[in-house]
Amino acid sequence: NNVYTGLSMYEDITKLLLGTEEERQLIADFEKFLSDHIFSEKVTLIPKHDKDVLHIKIGQKPQLEIYNLGDGLQTIISILFPIFIGKDQERLVFIEEPEAHLHPDWQIKLLNALKQIPKQQYFITTHSNAFINDPETKLFSVKEEGQVIRVTEASLQKDKLSIINELGYR
Repeated sequence: NNVYTGLSMYEDITKLLLGTEEERQLIADFEKFLSDHIFSEKVTLIPKHDKDVLHIKIGQKPQLEIYNLGDGLQTIISILFPIFIGKDQERLVFIEEPEAHLHPDWQIKLLNALKQIPKQQYFITTHSNAFINDPETKLFSVKEEGQVIRVTEASLQKDKLSIINELGYR
């Protein structure tokens, strides 16, 4: 049971890059995964030895510290890194409101990237229609009723429409 916040990403990537051939390949594979599914450009992760901040180079753009990418891109990389690194393990992955710093297009890219890692089962708390509208998503409603928390699956189309209406979507 691990809670990954992204704060250790610099150390994690550094250890893998300085590790075995398989560990170095895992970072190369993650860079390619980001290139193919998120950025549509070549991505290079660079843990500079004289800094404790991960640098990232995207395509022909200048190399930047991760905190200069913007909150959305930091969020996507921080969410995908531990999931991708553990991609060969069957795990439950809990993600709380990933849309908090993501434009709707980035939300869809994140969801599509998650689908590329099939051994994981994702539980995502969200208010975002980008996650809710996906046909492969199972939708659950969580409501507090007095002292009881009730979780119900929205199995019928009308149940799903009711949840979407509650969230204010049309």
